Amino acid sequence: MKTIPTYTFDHDLPPASRWDALPQRLRDAGRLLAGRAFKELTSASPLASSGVALLRLATKWRNPYRDEITGATRVLGISTDQAMATNFLYELGALGMYGQTLWGRLIARFRPWIHACTSGAVCGARLGMVHVRSLDWPLRGLGRHTLVIHHINVPAGDFYSVGWPGYSGVLSGFKPGKFSATINQAFCLQTPNLNWPPAHLLRTAFEECASCADALYMLRNTPVSVPAFVLLAGPSKAAVLELTPEGSRVHPMSGGRPIAIANDYLSGRWRKEMAEADDEEFDYLVGDTGTSRADEPAAEPDNRRNTLLRRLRDMKPRNMGHALRILQAWPMQHEDTMQQMVFTHREPGMIVVGREADDAVCRFEVDAEALSTLQHDLKEDAQ
Repeated sequence: MKTIPTYTFDHDLPPASRWDALPQRLRDAGRLLAGRAFKELTSASPLASSGVALLRLATKWRNPYRDEITGATRVLGISTDQAMATNFLYELGALGMYGQTLWGRLIARFRPWIHACTSGAVCGARLGMVHVRSLDWPLRGLGRHTLVIHHINVPAGDFYSVGWPGYSGVLSGFKPGKFSATINQAFCLQTPNLNWPPAHLLRTAFEECASCADALYMLRNTPVSVPAFVLLAGPSKAAVLELTPEGSRVHPMSGGRPIAIANDYLSGRWRKEMAEADDEEFDYLVGDTGTSRADEPAAEPDNRRNTLLRRLRDMKPRNMGHALRILQAWPMQHEDTMQQMVFTHREPGMIVVGREADDAVCRFEVDAEALSTLQHDLKEDAQ
């Protein structure tokens, strides 16, 4: 199995130059994914197609990472629309699903862009807090071309993100010894706006927050453009944050019991809104328990969350490899699972696995001792 590459992202460089050191093979991979993302998004939903043009206009002034995105456009040799698609995959996916209760049967004609992720955390005797995550997106090649990005010279301390070439947001991140955080798809029940894109807000939290408490404060008090679920874990605490344009809710780990999130709201009010919108077309989007495994690979969100909770409670991970195996079961793992990862906090370490067509194709693993060596080597290479 090939090793997932690591790229050093130096924040001391001008934003437009931070992707310049990307090797040619990774540029080719980023160009391939950007093209596929643009094609898939614009064919999946009429709103997603219009959203690309809207984001080009809105981010011209407001986005703090616009110069990085411009640099990625140049380095990858892609169009601005493709750069918008690959850098706003999450937000455009949420926009594409917005209004499904108004469109009625129209939306059933399109393949929904479902990010059927599952994330959880448990505190164990040996590893301390363990954060596990499956990222499930129907974008061919994302698993094979996974990239671990090492952010250095960051105001609040270096961190890692798991993404792909040319992507400036953070959907999965790890600041060793401090905190980890992952984003899951939340269904868009409220009107989107031009506040923070969730993936860019999470990156800013990693850049500016030195502790889990600081990250929690920033995330829960910053308005977002579309809803998102964030699982935030530190050395001794963890919580699920439900971020929406209308405000946020925090569901902390309690009594040492594991926590998990899939794609269903935990808060009663928003669960009720989802139930009120629950018609035939909406069932198709969120997953119908009456469908077969072959017909509905993403499975039903409650089922994925509850299964992960049971496995976290029953298996109690003894090491990183054991923690990874907790994810390797239906329905958390299926044919749309592109990335799986484990972050540990007592002795900082991480595992990342890229998957394609229900098979693991690449892997990155580093424990506490190797993590220190890797950080030193990457900084030396950057200099």
